[in-house]
Amino acid sequence: MPKARLVVYKQEKRMQREILLKQREQQLQTQLRTLEKLHRELQVAENRWSYALQGNGDAVWDWNIKKDEIFLSYRFYEMLGFKNMNGSRRLSSVLSNIHASYRSAFEAEVSFCTLSPYPSLVQEILIKNQEESYIWVMVRGKVVEVDESTGESLRMVGTMTDLSSIKLMKRELSIYEEMIKQNQTAILLTDLGGHIEFMNETAGELLGYHEAETLYHQLNMFDAEKSPFSEMLAEGVRQSGGWSDEVLLKIAGTREIETHITASLLRDEHDEPYGIVINIKDISERITLARSIAQLEKEKMATELNHQRKFTEMMIQVQENEKIKLAKELHDGIGQMLNLTKLHVETAQTNNSKTLPHDLNRIKELLVQTLRDVKSITHELTPLSLQQLGLQNALLAMMNCYQEAVQEKTRFQVKIDINEDETPIPETLAMHIYRIAQETVSNAIKYAQAKTISLMLIALKNKIHLLIEDDGVGFHYEEERQKSHSFGLKNLQERSKLMEGRLLIDTAPGSGCTISITIPLAIPVNHTKSTIHEN
Repeated sequence: MPKARLVVYKQEKRMQREILLKQREQQLQTQLRTLEKLHRELQVAENRWSYALQGNGDAVWDWNIKKDEIFLSYRFYEMLGFKNMNGSRRLSSVLSNIHASYRSAFEAEVSFCTLSPYPSLVQEILIKNQEESYIWVMVRGKVVEVDESTGESLRMVGTMTDLSSIKLMKRELSIYEEMIKQNQTAILLTDLGGHIEFMNETAGELLGYHEAETLYHQLNMFDAEKSPFSEMLAEGVRQSGGWSDEVLLKIAGTREIETHITASLLRDEHDEPYGIVINIKDISERITLARSIAQLEKEKMATELNHQRKFTEMMIQVQENEKIKLAKELHDGIGQMLNLTKLHVETAQTNNSKTLPHDLNRIKELLVQTLRDVKSITHELTPLSLQQLGLQNALLAMMNCYQEAVQEKTRFQVKIDINEDETPIPETLAMHIYRIAQETVSNAIKYAQAKTISLMLIALKNKIHLLIEDDGVGFHYEEERQKSHSFGLKNLQERSKLMEGRLLIDTAPGSGCTISITIPLAIPVNHTKSTIHEN
């Protein structure tokens, strides 16, 4: 080829190459601009997705299956309590933090989701945090890249959501729900208009309805004829946000029951009311019991009044018996002595002076005897020794007086075992014991013709035991008890009742008499000094 033509040919080839290079450069620039646009769009999409997940509080993970590397976002480490950490690590290190009870199942589920048709991974697991405790998380994932020639999974991405607060809330809700179901108090929930939205089992049993029969019905379905409680409840809640009262409710059928109702407003997180919670407690048994107690108290009061009336009558009877006895003593004793003295005075007036000294001596003797009898009666009416010396010494003094009066006709045996310092005896009780002993011994001297009279008084286990025995003629107890003039027995019985004592009388004609009284030291309140008056 001629040299000139060769030069031209080389120039043409160079120009073609330059044109080709420019075309390729233009194509590459176009492709580069396209890739940059796609990258920007991808970056925007990724940012949007990332921001959405971050706003939701979720962590992001990206697992390169072929390299077995998993990228974990900062939120993942923050969720587990680790600060300023992110980046890639082996999947096995993540799996080691999963609770042993869930680890095998999670690994199997992950392997299953990497196989065609590549289902979504959704698992709740317990994973260990920095404090070596476990939190509940929800793991979601999806295979996003596959080898087209082999179908092998290359990449899986997903999120992790902290379920701790949700689990805690669900647990609390389930506990509250179970508490409401098992609550022994009937519970109703209504809207602000009083329409029933919920009723627990206790409420259903109490009110006689199934929940479906009451839903969206008004509360006034339970208004008794004379107790429109729904109006009172609405007014109380409207004015103060709460209401409580005892009301009569109409339940299924025609029956009505007494209840105690407490109601209060339910408020949302913005403190806005959205409903009413109502607690209903059946107090029918309590009301019935209160009425029964009131009736029993009324009956008890009537019984106490009747007891007081009988006690007063008994006290008056004792006083009357003492007065009759005193009248008899005055009539049969002092009265007769004064009459006899009067006769001797009249005789002395008609006799001659020679017999006057004898008559005066006789009158003097009668007056001395009369004074002795007056002193004896006065002692019986007011035993000063009892107040001054105490019960034990008063009884000993009384028995000494009787011994001096009867001389050797009757022998007395006395045993008293009471320490009045350690076992103080109320004054009223001491007076009754003294009078019983006085009455019994006096009767034994006058009527029983006893040779021996024994008196024993002891204190034992908060009780006082009085025993008086004689070997006299005895008597028919039932016959004497029925006689209207048997003042001695009546006094014994009435004084024993006043002291709430237990009286036993053992006697028969020719067999002497034994009188035993057991008296509690705890004297009832109405047996006080102010209620007993000795004549």
